[in-house]
Amino acid sequence: MTTSTRLLPGLPSGLAEALGRCRGGQAVARSLPAACYTDPRVAAVEEEAVFRRGWVGVGRWDRWTDPGDYAAIRVGGVPVVMVRGDDQVLRAFANTCSHRFTEVMEGEGTCRRMRCPFHAWTYALDGTLIGAPSMGNAEDFDPADHGLHEFFVAERLGFTFVSLEDSPPAIDDWLGDAAGVLARWELDSMVTTRRREFTVDCNWKAFAE
Repeated sequence: MTTSTRLLPGLPSGLAEALGRCRGGQAVARSLPAACYTDPRVAAVEEEAVFRRGWVGVGRWDRWTDPGDYAAIRVGGVPVVMVRGDDQVLRAFANTCSHRFTEVMEGEGTCRRMRCPFHAWTYALDGTLIGAPSMGNAEDFDPADHGLHEFFVAERLGFTFVSLEDSPPAIDDWLGDAAGVLARWELDSMVTTRRREFTVDCNWKAFAE
């Protein structure tokens, strides 16, 4: 119980111990406490411990097939823009302008470059700053220092994963034996024929279950 409390600071009093009892084996295990689905403190801990660490799946590989294909998403509450570069590399950037931190892109589609709606700072598809109006005479201003912050991206089994960590674990270590377990479905050769989006007013675990 002590380990659980230390690893997940911020949980309501007694919840770490209750969660420990849920892991006691099938014969004695209990259902998750209701607070796991309703308490905003639990949601905040999960956002930090689950979605901002390791790797998070953000879509199928064929959501971004051509240069300029992009989508503005959120990972662990952090605004992220996925975009396929002219070099065919899929990248993930913080979707916040280096100038005044306005969100640069919204929705999804295809673009030639990424332009902030606030002061028109403009970024190439590889995240480099290529346009900064009225900054030409600013002392010590180097556009190379003001590109979009880039996150790690990995593609496995036809899925795209993003990590917000500075030094994420190896994606294959993170996925464990997933490749072997899922091999017979040949997921990496499948293509998306239809995509549906749901806006649901519930805890993420309730929707997943």
